[in-house]
Amino acid sequence: MSTATASGSNSCVYCGKCYTRKSSFDKHSIICEIAHKSKRIKMCEEEESTDIPSVEKLYNIIQEMAFKQQKMEEKMEEMQKWIDKKKKKLNVINWLNVQFTPTELFEARARIIVVIQDDITTLIEQNFHQTVINILKRNLKTPKEGVVREPIACFSEKSAVFYIYKETKNESEQETKNQWSKMTQEDFVYLLRVIHSKLLNALCTWRDINNDRIKYNDNFAELYNKTVIKLMSADFNQESSLSKIRSPLYTLLKGDLKNMIEYDFEF
Repeated sequence: MSTATASGSNSCVYCGKCYTRKSSFDKHSIICEIAHKSKRIKMCEEEESTDIPSVEKLYNIIQEMAFKQQKMEEKMEEMQKWIDKKKKKLNVINWLNVQFTPTELFEARARIIVVIQDDITTLIEQNFHQTVINILKRNLKTPKEGVVREPIACFSEKSAVFYIYKETKNESEQETKNQWSKMTQEDFVYLLRVIHSKLLNALCTWRDINNDRIKYNDNFAELYNKTVIKLMSADFNQESSLSKIRSPLYTLLKGDLKNMIEYDFEF
């Protein structure tokens, strides 16, 4: 702020004025410092004011921003029109009827499911539900590259809902036709009863093959009896029992409609 000269006088760093008395110097230096800073601030403000755009320039900037905003809104409007056009409501059953015509009806497909002796081994070692799941996994083809490959289908967009290709009767026209429809509880039970019947036949074959062991070995005979009871105790009336098969079957067969088409879906 201020300095003292070698001769003992006090010299102002802002204006260079010298004072002999320190009290006079101190009063001067305070006022001079304020005055000097005021000049500096004013100079800085004048320098900064040169960067403020003129009214005409501000008008041009606003006009350009308005033009860009209009263009952006037009693009958004075009994009929304495209989305509205693409994302139409789609009835899944109608879509299935147009896109996929299986070579077999659901009931006919169920009847040709193959049960082998290994399935009896699974039944002996595990339970009826797991045995049926293994049979279905081995017999049914999962969707591939967006193609439904069986007369039974389900999709990730609607949990645990199955569609089957079957013969249905049109009450108004009094005629039948093959088409997709929602799987009913009765349809699902039909599938399980067919597999159950095939398992029973396979177990009879297993019994005939192992007849001597069953006859002369008490442990083996007990194993056979327990397996018969396990198979014959299968309950097709309780939802809790059916869901133990339905849920894994859904996981096995579900496809992703969003990977097949660009629509919203109506179930």
